[in-house]
Amino acid sequence: RIVKFAYDNIPFYRDFYKKQNFNPGQLLTEKDWSAVPIITKHDIKNNTQNIINPSVPKSRLRISTTGGSTGVPLLVYFDKKVPLDSIGWRTMSWWGIAPWENQAYVFRSVRKGFAKIINSIIWFPTRRALLDCSSMSTDGIDGFVTMINKIKPTFIQGYVGGVYDLAKHIRAKSLKVPKLKAIWVTSAPLSESTRSFIEETFKAPVYDQYGCSEMFWLAAECKLKNGLHALSDIRHIEFLNENNLIVEDGDFGEVVITDLENEVFPIIRYKNGDSGRNLKHRCECGLPFPLIDKIKGRTTDNIKVPSGITVNGSYLTTIFDDYPHLIDG
Repeated sequence: RIVKFAYDNIPFYRDFYKKQNFNPGQLLTEKDWSAVPIITKHDIKNNTQNIINPSVPKSRLRISTTGGSTGVPLLVYFDKKVPLDSIGWRTMSWWGIAPWENQAYVFRSVRKGFAKIINSIIWFPTRRALLDCSSMSTDGIDGFVTMINKIKPTFIQGYVGGVYDLAKHIRAKSLKVPKLKAIWVTSAPLSESTRSFIEETFKAPVYDQYGCSEMFWLAAECKLKNGLHALSDIRHIEFLNENNLIVEDGDFGEVVITDLENEVFPIIRYKNGDSGRNLKHRCECGLPFPLIDKIKGRTTDNIKVPSGITVNGSYLTTIFDDYPHLIDG
């Protein structure tokens, strides 16, 4: 459906598919999916405006910028009418978390000033604590810890590196933290040693979630942590070899993803620069979603500056968020 929609409505896909001698009419069986041409970061970067659905008013477009951690920052769009938050709420329910519970975040996109006030009003009476990983000073972390002890969030969500640094600070200063249901990390590979350190510090389970700025909510762990459940009802994830052929389950390949929901800016069979694999086993949790392994993808380091502030690597890749067209990798 999404391929036919893109061919009929999106200038880029219509021209691109014709140049590749492909027509959606060729898709007769599941095996024919491999005939759909693959797109890359450079395809999106060089054709951004022609991927936008021309029949959709600009007021419906929600901008998302990638960090360029694999060398090519991008500008993509989502449909404001598609309730992306509900996808997150579904996954949070696997961990026993409800969307109206108090929450804490360690991210780069931390609202400040008037935007923070508006966000607080929207989510009232839910309370939120925010730590900006772009400048994690000692005072800033201490203030965040004070805040989470005050509002007692049921979970913390954040970048792997940012949450790890938070845990190190708490451990080093023997700070008290509230009881949490879960810690939800994303945006970088999660090693077992890092997971163990964070879990021991907070006395709470850590769950890995995979997504990217081009396509939120690709896969996430359940409580059993037997792998990440691919959200196959809204995303299609493939792992391909160097010849763009699907690898056997258990073998690693390049990640190729398709968004089955986004009709304002369709992303179909897109190589995002990560690598991973399907797992052969099924999970005993009862969820209907297949399992993939931890993604072997982009990693970032943190930088400590002379003043003592720690700058999270995930933030450094976003310095040119507003100017992705000026960067070429």
